[in-house]
Amino acid sequence: MKRGVLGAIAAVGIAAAILLTLPGLIGYSAEQSLRSTLKTISQQGTYRIELVSFERGWFSSRATSKLVLEGQYAETLHQALGLFPGTAVAVRFDHTISHGPILVRSTFPYIGYAYAETELRLPEMIETLLARYLQGKPFLTFRTTFGLFGRSTTLVSNPDYSGVMGPQTSVQWDGASGRIGTERRALTVQLDMPLFRWEADERLLLVRGMSLKSDQKKRGRHVWLGETDASAREIRLMNPESAESASIDGLDYKVKAVADGADRLDASFVLGIARAEFEGGILGPSAWTLAVNNLSAGALDDAYDLYNQFLDSGDRPEAQRAILDRFLNQSLTGLFSAPVELRTAVAINVDGPYAIYKGATALGVDGTDGDVTIAIDQTVEALDYDGIRMNGSTGRLRLARLDGNMLGELYGDFVRIVATGMPEPQQEAEMQRMVSQKGPAIIRPQTRLYLENVAINMPAGTATASGELGFAGGEPLDYSSADRIIRRLEGLLEARVSEGALVWALTRESERTLRARLQEQGRDVPDDTIALLAATSARTEIARLEKQAIVRRDGDAYVLEALFRDGKVMLNGVARPDLAPKVP
Repeated sequence: MKRGVLGAIAAVGIAAAILLTLPGLIGYSAEQSLRSTLKTISQQGTYRIELVSFERGWFSSRATSKLVLEGQYAETLHQALGLFPGTAVAVRFDHTISHGPILVRSTFPYIGYAYAETELRLPEMIETLLARYLQGKPFLTFRTTFGLFGRSTTLVSNPDYSGVMGPQTSVQWDGASGRIGTERRALTVQLDMPLFRWEADERLLLVRGMSLKSDQKKRGRHVWLGETDASAREIRLMNPESAESASIDGLDYKVKAVADGADRLDASFVLGIARAEFEGGILGPSAWTLAVNNLSAGALDDAYDLYNQFLDSGDRPEAQRAILDRFLNQSLTGLFSAPVELRTAVAINVDGPYAIYKGATALGVDGTDGDVTIAIDQTVEALDYDGIRMNGSTGRLRLARLDGNMLGELYGDFVRIVATGMPEPQQEAEMQRMVSQKGPAIIRPQTRLYLENVAINMPAGTATASGELGFAGGEPLDYSSADRIIRRLEGLLEARVSEGALVWALTRESERTLRARLQEQGRDVPDDTIALLAATSARTEIARLEKQAIVRRDGDAYVLEALFRDGKVMLNGVARPDLAPKVP
């Protein structure tokens, strides 16, 4: 009996000791965790966060941290606020941390590791400008509940405001709220902004129903997999001074990254619009999609590491150049160590010059042993533009065995030019100079151009094309003149156009030319007369092309075969010395 009572008393004593000891241990752990987090963030190099103070208690602690803006962030804010360069700009965070394992929130006991309330305090000059809006309230409030094993849930809130901000200027802001959840190597975000309306002198900016959702899991050192979705139900812009207005309904942007095998990644980007009105037209349901497949996860991690090193290098050009060289020679090569495919699809419905367009483009890049092959596949499901209608048109263009080393070198030059931070006009001039010097060398004797599966469906018929074009010999190309390059060409290109399609195209062009000429002369000619003259002109042009052997008739179609060999050009089996290059 006594043993049982003593055991119970001992158990209660141990439990009480644990309950009394744990908060202090958790407070110590919270301080170390906060210091470590701030140190990690500060290592990014674009800003610095300092722990100003940490007053640790047994059941609760208070802390203050400060974010100091540096570099481009500080310069941008200085310009926006009209501050003198060098003025210190800092954002303060006030933290109140309650230690678990039993937390009291609104007189209700809650079991958890720790609970923190963080208020974001803007610089005094900004809070002064927003005093009417803030009304003494913090700009942002974070309420975080910490659990074990890296779990946490943060509720974010921003105060609402509705009123006058200045002469003839009104603002309505329904606040913002959200939730951020963390687990070991996982992050979820949900942010909602119901309404922002700014109106001044009949100018209007309205954004309604904005939201951000993200569900990510970490893969590797830096790469995150998952999906992020940003959307807005309604956006309105109006500026009477410039007579400009625009509206967008149902804007949706999605980014998704998934694993593809042990070390490969697929990513996609989708932008959708339900409806948009702008000067000159109405955009109906439309979508743009970009997919990148078969990227190397390891190479992306390496690229992120080098990026962070570049930020940490400060204003040391020699260190930055060494990091860029490592990126170009290692990370970029690793990204394309296996064939990478880029695919883009577009579906647009517009009331205006473009009535409808729906199609897809796939860009494949394959680099092996200094050779790069680029393949472009185009599919036009529907196109209606200025009287031209195409349905089911396809085409594939392939450039094989480009000089991959020169491509990488040219890309490296572009990166270095941008990294120097020189003025934009000077950057553009340097890039143009690099392209003119090194661009032609990307094409070499082994390079080949292929046209495959090209089929275009036009209103009055079809057109097809195929062929291969390259360079004779193995010696380097002489870029001193275009004639020297053309003389090295070898290969055969073939095109076949139905008679109806050729007549339609030439008649259409002739009619446009005739109308423009008559308009310049101030003459008014009936439409049926113009159409008759254009049709006659088209037939005359076809006869001229046949006579010159540029096309030959084959049944109900016209064919063009262009053969390049030994510096000579043959059209449809007829030698054309007048088209051969004249090289001194």
